[in-house]
Amino acid sequence: MAMTGLILAIGAGVLGFTQGTAFMQHFGQGIFSTVMLFDIGVFLAVWGGFNGYVLSLLERPVTESSKSTGHRSKEFKEAKL
Repeated sequence: MAMTGLILAIGAGVLGFTQGTAFMQHFGQGIFSTVMLFDIGVFLAVWGGFNGYVLSLLERPVTESSKSTGHRSKEFKEAKL
């Protein structure tokens, strides 16, 4: 999600170069404008980065013995209580 947002935001910004005008030049009207594409790209990049950060915080600790049995560690069970 974050990579899609980066590609969309950068693509909307670079579109001015392909048209021979300045960087971040506004093209289009309404919902299909480059301004809207840039905003959606930034939103997706920030939201994707935030989701990745939160998911990394929510990872469960895994011990060597729990890998084979599929059970959570004793410390994890105590921390949940």
